Amino acid sequence: MAAGRPHLAAALLATAISVVALAGGVIYARELEGRYVRDLIPAKLPMEYRSAALHAAALRRTDTLLLYGSSELTIPEAYRASDVFRKHSTGFQVFPVGRAGTTSLIILQNLAAIGSTLRGKRIVVSVSPTWFYVRSIRRDYYAGNFSPMEAYALAFSTDLSRSLRQRAASRMLVDGRTLRQDPVLAFSLRLLASRRPSSRALYPLVWPLGKLEELVLRLRDHWKIVRLIRSHADLAARFERGANLERPTGESTVLDPGRPYAAEMMSNLRNSTEWLDLELLLEALQQLGARPLLLGMPIAGSFYDRQGVSRLERHELYYQRLRELAQRRSVPLVDFESEDESATFLSGVGSHLSPEGWLYYDDALDRFYHGALD
Repeated sequence: MAAGRPHLAAALLATAISVVALAGGVIYARELEGRYVRDLIPAKLPMEYRSAALHAAALRRTDTLLLYGSSELTIPEAYRASDVFRKHSTGFQVFPVGRAGTTSLIILQNLAAIGSTLRGKRIVVSVSPTWFYVRSIRRDYYAGNFSPMEAYALAFSTDLSRSLRQRAASRMLVDGRTLRQDPVLAFSLRLLASRRPSSRALYPLVWPLGKLEELVLRLRDHWKIVRLIRSHADLAARFERGANLERPTGESTVLDPGRPYAAEMMSNLRNSTEWLDLELLLEALQQLGARPLLLGMPIAGSFYDRQGVSRLERHELYYQRLRELAQRRSVPLVDFESEDESATFLSGVGSHLSPEGWLYYDDALDRFYHGALD
């Protein structure tokens, strides 16, 4: 026994040194992320640089407002919030988080990865009506926006209730393509989603493995941002020259007038699982202690009038339901229903804001940040 003690002491010392080194590395990464996060605001970062660590760094600043949404955040357009408040700040900047095809379930995973950093922080979610009535593209876009680290963070969150995580896991299992290369995550989600006693008993046994994998992925997340920052001395100038020129492809909502879209659209609005996902997202925001605002983009009403979907039907199936959900979860909402038939609020008939639409968004963001919409 005595001969083995030096080896045990050496192992313990090596472990302690490794833990200290990891902790020091994380502290260094967080300091670097906090220092440069404002320089990354104008950047349209590639998918591999989507980073919960960077979003948390933005949240830790009092002069940065996170705006979650989908492709409307990435389309180059006059008066886009991330540009307007960077150049003409009223005390804060807007950090956009989202890209083509982002919907509530992806945003829920984004927020789970940030966790308790959200407590007491203002954030904004831009809700697009196409999330609810365009079905054909949703699965491909979910897979394209999926992050294993964020999925692990949701599956093993200590900030969210088991009930919420159980319902979210059921939704995440719908698209098996995102889980094929990760049997641990797939197994964990199946256990979490199941209500069988045997699953509830097994889930705590996979917890250490899941948390370890989450830790490894979080360290990688920090490291990729550190490498990005250290490899470019002047981030702001670099992204000012080359960023935001790419328009997402494939997310078109232009309809063929030869098909009976009125019945299809109304059926999709009634039965969309996006309503379940949005409610999960709002419930998570409550549990995480965030101070959210919903901005509800309007439907391109003039176009859908011609397709046979009346303004009353749009009100009952979308705007009213969105308001009821926001009220039930005590989340302030600005829904812009009054602009439903405006010819200038949206760009074309898709899900993107025009310059005029962005001016409305900018005003709401400014009032929210300064406490006028609480």
